[in-house]
Amino acid sequence: MKQTTENLRYLLWKADIKRRDWIAQLAHWAQCDHYWAKALLRGAEPRPEEWVRIASAAGIPETDLRDKRLVEAEDILLVNLRHLLSTLRRGEKGALVTAIGVHNTTLSKWSGGVQRPTSEHLEGLHNYFGLPSDMDIRTQPVFLSCVPISDVERRQWLIERIQQLDKDTLRQLFPALERLLEEDELTSVPQRP
Repeated sequence: MKQTTENLRYLLWKADIKRRDWIAQLAHWAQCDHYWAKALLRGAEPRPEEWVRIASAAGIPETDLRDKRLVEAEDILLVNLRHLLSTLRRGEKGALVTAIGVHNTTLSKWSGGVQRPTSEHLEGLHNYFGLPSDMDIRTQPVFLSCVPISDVERRQWLIERIQQLDKDTLRQLFPALERLLEEDELTSVPQRP
């Protein structure tokens, strides 16, 4: 992720703006339309006047917005751990501790910053959450991703989007979703021996 993009996302995260509101908030700060704000969050470079507006709205010097990696003010691993653990639904922490071979209290210690995961545990977390193979959660801010980054988040994103569909759209999409998600045992025609 480009530093500019990361800095914009960090400022929105730091301002405690919900991810679904990042585009609208950035559009407000930059005084631009939502399409351009979305482009900024995906890597477009702000125009000179937008740098000034965004820095002013966020209460930071423009040079910091342009030149510093703002997220370094955070313990990236700690914030990533908290973010990933927050994506788990009720009862899923038990599956996680079993999968990576730790005790329930260990997750609390990690989340509280009292203890750090070992390299082996980091690998287990990486695998459990289905993170991209090139991602290092010690240095790369997962919590600033605009798209669902873990398997758990992707599943939740799909569920939310499907629940938000109106009846007509659902009827149109259902045949394609059914083909993509069909279970072989229930929908395939058995072959004769």
